[in-house]
Amino acid sequence: MAALSYEILTDPVPLQTSGSDDAQTSVAGTVYIVVSNPTTHWVPWYQIEVVLPCGKEAGDLTDRPDMIKTGIEPYAVRFGDVPKDEWDAGTRTFTVSAALGGLFTPGDSMVLSLDGFPVSDKEGLVRLTVNEISGGDPGGRGAHPPPDPEPAEARAEGTAQLPPGGSPGGRGARTWSWCGTAPTP
Repeated sequence: MAALSYEILTDPVPLQTSGSDDAQTSVAGTVYIVVSNPTTHWVPWYQIEVVLPCGKEAGDLTDRPDMIKTGIEPYAVRFGDVPKDEWDAGTRTFTVSAALGGLFTPGDSMVLSLDGFPVSDKEGLVRLTVNEISGGDPGGRGAHPPPDPEPAEARAEGTAQLPPGGSPGGRGARTWSWCGTAPTP
């Protein structure tokens, strides 16, 4: 079960669908994923993986995964490794990792960004899937265990579907959904 909490924000709010095959009506989008520790314990983490639906169908975020720029907004590393981010347009996967482990203190947060992509011209729900590898002493004050060798997908124990602008709260692997809207005239 995921130990961290996730919230999704977009710019513009809500994301606007692009005009079909017209560079002049293409709308650039940004998705921010706020990762936070809602507990009163320290939470060690090793990897957060965001899988994006990309293509030309309803439910796809963009048909240009090659244009997505990823990043980690300024983040104060209190303990552990400086997180590294990697975007793989082929697998549509954004991975943030701390090889030796990172540590979220109570109330701590980190913002992941996906930016600069043309939003799909298809209106409808878009589902992002987030998986995490985290764990260790629930008090967080002991030594960090090595990362679990299971892939993140195998560790996902549940999903939560959110309405547009929703907040997941709670814990577990997450799948978010939101609706696009028609382009502005």
